[in-house]
Amino acid sequence: MASLTIQFENESPRIVPLTAPVTTIGRSVDNVIEVPDPNMSRRHMVVEQRENGDYLLTDCNSANGTKLNGDRMISQELHDGDKIECGQTKIIFNFDDDESGAVQNVGRPLAAALDSFDETARPDEQRAPLAPPLPTAKVVTTRPRPPSRAMPPKSEPEVAVLAHERDDLRKLLEINKRLNQQHDLRTLLQTIIDSAIELMAAERGFLILVDKGEMKIEIARNMSREVIEGPLQVSTQICQEVIETARPVLTTNAAADARYGRYQSVVGLKLRSILCVPFKIKDAVLGTVYLDNANVGAFSERDVDLLSAFSDQAAVAIENTRLLRQARKKERMDQELRIASQIQRKLLPRARPRVKGLEVYGWMHPAKEVGGDYYDWIPIEDDALLICIGDVSGKGVPAGLVMASARTALRSLAERVSSTLEMVVSMNRLLADDLEREMFISFLLMRYDPKKGRLLYTGAGHEHILIWRARKRQLETRKTGGMVLGLSVALEEFAKEEILDLEIGDAVVLYTDGVTEAVNEENEQYQLERLEESVRHHGDKSAREMLQAVLRDVLAWKGRAPQKDDITLLTIKRTDPSVLPATDDAVTQRHGTRTELGAIDRPSSSGG
Repeated sequence: MASLTIQFENESPRIVPLTAPVTTIGRSVDNVIEVPDPNMSRRHMVVEQRENGDYLLTDCNSANGTKLNGDRMISQELHDGDKIECGQTKIIFNFDDDESGAVQNVGRPLAAALDSFDETARPDEQRAPLAPPLPTAKVVTTRPRPPSRAMPPKSEPEVAVLAHERDDLRKLLEINKRLNQQHDLRTLLQTIIDSAIELMAAERGFLILVDKGEMKIEIARNMSREVIEGPLQVSTQICQEVIETARPVLTTNAAADARYGRYQSVVGLKLRSILCVPFKIKDAVLGTVYLDNANVGAFSERDVDLLSAFSDQAAVAIENTRLLRQARKKERMDQELRIASQIQRKLLPRARPRVKGLEVYGWMHPAKEVGGDYYDWIPIEDDALLICIGDVSGKGVPAGLVMASARTALRSLAERVSSTLEMVVSMNRLLADDLEREMFISFLLMRYDPKKGRLLYTGAGHEHILIWRARKRQLETRKTGGMVLGLSVALEEFAKEEILDLEIGDAVVLYTDGVTEAVNEENEQYQLERLEESVRHHGDKSAREMLQAVLRDVLAWKGRAPQKDDITLLTIKRTDPSVLPATDDAVTQRHGTRTELGAIDRPSSSGG
């Protein structure tokens, strides 16, 4: 049976049997043997019993080192009577073949051994008389006893525990302050792993995050705060176990541990001490902190609790940094969308056209910052006017880009083509080559002939045309016909130019499906029938008043339900051909703004 005889300064020697396979020694209370020597490291050295019964002494990278028989050592086999020096502490290794577990009478050999320490240090000093046989010492417990109700004075071990806990708390607070000062994710991850290595006195540290179910090593550092180059070898099985169970793993001698000794990484890297704890936010595991050390017993159960508390702080810091990065990214995207929305509004008509005998008014409000609906009017030769409305499939920025492309193509064709049919066919040919297969545009193009008071139009799969006949006081509904733009290059066989004659007082209402498909709080759609009824009710009004009244009805129906699609309305009114419509820049400059939507959303009356 092996034992250690330990003497610190002027304290009485004590004998500690080596009953465990791994015995840690240092000034921390979480060691198997605690020695209150200020010159010893927190985890100073380890005595490991091998399978053949021999004992191995290993220094745990202590600050002041360990001497064996007067020589500084790192790792060496122990023999009976070996003298160990660390700080102000003297230790003698005793080995006896007696298997009973009792420590034999070692009084005379002990005194002689301690004298031999003194002979080396103070050869001229008179020796003390031989000491009587010493009683067997008990292993210092790592857990303090809870105080009784009477709250007796705390023992020295309890005081030491409180001191160490206070020291650990101070370290955690300092680390938490350090983590909260980092807002760059990469720098934060480096700070986390460096702090973990420092806190646990580990040789290597790895920060592993879970990305779409896969483990990814984000940071790999050593105790010198250097990046570990080359193939990064860690025990992936241990990391996987920690992630799956959300529980920490500690092994003080992985090579001899039946759970992990068979793993290739443990054998190949000659890993002894491994400590791996999870990162958790509530019940979600973000990853792990993995630390290892080539020395036996480098970590303890107390280290598990300390590193787990640290990892909780680190996980919160990582999550906060991620949220901050997402918020900044969203802020940039929102700013870009606001700019895109401003650009899109500038692409819409800025003033009502001044054409004798015709009033035109339009309004568009996107469901998102950028929409895919489109309306326009373009004055052309002979006082004629092109009027169009379109709806790009989808919403958001992609739809807005297609809308801008359609506008550019139309305005280019308007300068050299007079037929609405030719323009629509040419636009389709241009767009079909560029659009993705899932994108298309429903479109309607009209050309107003002021001499004959009629509209020539070509449809491309757009919504119905609503025509208010003032003299008959009737509503006429026409299908636009044709096929949507962008699906096929060959559009000619589906397209046809139609004629719509208008009398003074007649009105035309064009719209996109965001109007008829607007839903209320009961998820019921507005539908074409309600739009028709609204136009009947407001058909006698001017183009502007009619649009606002119809829109007021749609928004009253929608109520507080969210807008799911872009809403666009365009009204046309045939008036006295000798009169130019009045300009109203204060109104026409605000197409589709949220300010105008808010004003219309509080109607003074509603109909239909």
